[in-house]
Amino acid sequence: MIKYRISKYNPKFRDDDGVYLKNEWTSMSDIGKTFDGKVFVKQEYEYVEKNYLNFFVQLCSIYKVDKINIRKIEIYDADYLMKDIVSLPILYNSIKLKNKKICNVTISQATKFLQYCLREKCWGEIVVGSLCLDIGYEYYLNISSRFEIMSIEDLANKNSLYVENV
Repeated sequence: MIKYRISKYNPKFRDDDGVYLKNEWTSMSDIGKTFDGKVFVKQEYEYVEKNYLNFFVQLCSIYKVDKINIRKIEIYDADYLMKDIVSLPILYNSIKLKNKKICNVTISQATKFLQYCLREKCWGEIVVGSLCLDIGYEYYLNISSRFEIMSIEDLANKNSLYVENV
């Protein structure tokens, strides 16, 4: 299995042990906090979040998929999700019935789910063809694949993101 880690973190700021040396935000909950003398604002968060979501949509486009599966769903903030259930009604069964798997969702629905994961409201594995994606701690998008993804570096760079093999 080939594993990639997609992130906003530039690998040139890692030491020899892979530790990231810059003090940067890692979560939506960091909005309002100061990093390297600059207050982290919602607009900056939304810009980076949009890059991740665009990357995902473009990856789906490369694989020419129109249906996606989501599995191993964990709900962290049901109240937040229920307030926005109109945006992603497929989550209703996961919240109310404790269903851990949703099959055959659209790219748009999977993108909304990914956004909720980035915002730490839920978690799950998104299965796109032979790829499995999930959001890890500190705003990492983890991708596992049986095959090398040839255009992944270009796709990440196009969205101001970085790729690391893990």
